Amino acid sequence: VYSADPRKVERVVSLPTLDWTEAEELARLGSPVLHPRTFQPVDRQRMVISVRSSLKVENQQTRIGQFQNTQPRGKVFTSLSEVVLFKVELQDKALVKRLDELELEPLVSWTEPENHQQYLVFHQNHLDYLTGWLDSLGAGDAITQIRGYSMVAIVGNRIQETDQFSTFKLQLSEQKVRRFALTQNGDSAVAILEQKLDNRLLNRLHSQLFNYRRSLGVLVIGRGNIGTAWLELFRQQRDRINQVMDVRVIGIANSRRLWLDYNGVELTQWADDFDRLARPYVLTELLRELPNAPYDELVVIDLTDAKQVAQLYPSLFANGLHIISANKRAGSADEALYREIRTIQHEYEREWLYNTTVGAGLPLNYAINDLRNSGDEIRSISGIFSGTMSWLFENFTKGVAFSSLVQEAKERGYSEPDPREDLSCQDLVRKLLILAREIGLNLDWQDIQVQSLVPENLRDIPLNDFMQRISELDEPMAAMLDEAAKDGKVPRLLASFTVSDEQRVTAQVGIEYIPEGDMLANLIPGENIFVIYTDWYSEMPLVISGPGAGKHVTAGGVQSDLNQLLGKLAVGA
Repeated sequence: VYSADPRKVERVVSLPTLDWTEAEELARLGSPVLHPRTFQPVDRQRMVISVRSSLKVENQQTRIGQFQNTQPRGKVFTSLSEVVLFKVELQDKALVKRLDELELEPLVSWTEPENHQQYLVFHQNHLDYLTGWLDSLGAGDAITQIRGYSMVAIVGNRIQETDQFSTFKLQLSEQKVRRFALTQNGDSAVAILEQKLDNRLLNRLHSQLFNYRRSLGVLVIGRGNIGTAWLELFRQQRDRINQVMDVRVIGIANSRRLWLDYNGVELTQWADDFDRLARPYVLTELLRELPNAPYDELVVIDLTDAKQVAQLYPSLFANGLHIISANKRAGSADEALYREIRTIQHEYEREWLYNTTVGAGLPLNYAINDLRNSGDEIRSISGIFSGTMSWLFENFTKGVAFSSLVQEAKERGYSEPDPREDLSCQDLVRKLLILAREIGLNLDWQDIQVQSLVPENLRDIPLNDFMQRISELDEPMAAMLDEAAKDGKVPRLLASFTVSDEQRVTAQVGIEYIPEGDMLANLIPGENIFVIYTDWYSEMPLVISGPGAGKHVTAGGVQSDLNQLLGKLAVGA
């Protein structure tokens, strides 16, 4: 369902939701998309129906249901190029009584007591039925049929309370309005015009009525370092953002507690308010409630590293939510879950932005997509994808114990709480999978050759035991450093994949010896570097480098994704 008939009006907006009363009123007014009988078998207390085009099933859907907290707003501008007026003489009491038996409800009706007349307006398509019914009454001159009228209307919850209602009346002041009426249920304002409609008038009315900012509600899951940094960044940029859309943070959650406020949470002291106002919640139950939020669009910003949140992505999409993710678990999930996520995302036409999952705030995914959309083909991507491992190896020189660097990285918060997550290269595998899938490769975990830096006898022991025995890493790592130095090289932990001309993919993560003068051997500790070869960049690669970790650069990457989302949603695309 669109904000107007796209056959007559340009720049219509696809509506994500309609309330039952709005949909019924639209159907009553002769919508070409909805029919009153559509709703007869529906349990409106429990059911939500979806309306799609049978010709373009890939297009957006409109969900019709009983939503809570709906704000007054006109949603649909509708019109009928021809309606029929019936003028009834009220002196004929018998006829007036018989009119109550008419099963067909008029689009609008009014009485003019001074003339002892009542007017009933019907859709042109009902003319044959009405003519036959009136002939059977033998009404004669007591009812007069009048042609040459048209109808325009705006439908929406409590329409009289909106600025659009005043705009509608003002824009029609120069037209030949026979009657302007607010329907009894308050869900539409109708004008009967003594003139033909032309598309220029319809486009002008639609443009004036729907010149409003669309709204976006944001739920943030994860209130750690990145969440805190992003909330402050959003607070600073809110005025600029709200020039595009009305964007409000409506919820902040951690793994156990949620602070939800559909009016928008106050961000000046959100941490204190969270401690005071947050309540225990279950994410699966929240999913059933969120679609009722009074916003045109909703987005979840997933700043966790939680597998259980990633597993809910299909449900998030199916409930109409977009996702911005710094969580690598979904993009690197096993093939079955990843395909399910993508299938549901495309079915419900939701946006999924995740540039921060690889390279933090670096514009890596944007560059890759731009190349592919321009017709280029990615042949290989390699580099140092981990800020943690970059820091470790850039500081790993002769005489420095590798274990001491790992302990320092843990204390500084550079590594995962369990450093084996980094040393086992699982984080790099996730990033490699995300990049490979981004260019359309069917890659899974078992397709990647991985060299873990954690000896097998230390992989499954408790964390405290591992940290006590971490010096066992020193001897093999020192030997690696010495071996590389013999040829004027240094060890670096690289990830890469290559696509052959036959579309065969080879992917690996492990130690490689790099010449001391190579750019891969001379990074700033913590820096990421991505070396991209394509058909166009075949002799000299495209290189993207910069900070690969840090709460501020990651928060900036999340903000960049939000800006991308706003650009897509602001026009109702």
